[in-house]
Amino acid sequence: MTDAIREVGGLGPTVPRSAAAAGSLQGAGFSQLLREKLQAAAGLRFSAHAQERLRQRGIALSGQDLQSLDTGLARARAKGSREALFLLRDLGFIVDVPQGTVVTAMDAAEMKERVFTNIDSTLIL
Repeated sequence: MTDAIREVGGLGPTVPRSAAAAGSLQGAGFSQLLREKLQAAAGLRFSAHAQERLRQRGIALSGQDLQSLDTGLARARAKGSREALFLLRDLGFIVDVPQGTVVTAMDAAEMKERVFTNIDSTLIL
């Protein structure tokens, strides 16, 4: 296989398969790489903390979910939001709007007893 970068299924360039690149992929599963590609395509980033919360709470986001979050980000930016609570089905996401970063993610059980502070807007997606 060559070291050339190729386009795969519209998700952008693949990682070169050189020995150095292959070493950096060790331990990274396909689902993690796919999630990162989808996040990059959506324009919305997830902080390390948010990624850990998604993993701990078993929250899986579909491409449609990421699109909804990205649409919410655009709406929040248009209104001048800075810190927003995005509600998507039974999930909640605290988003740093100017940075385009999900700071944390919660499922319904986590949101039930929570008080949300330091947010200036809420979007129901």
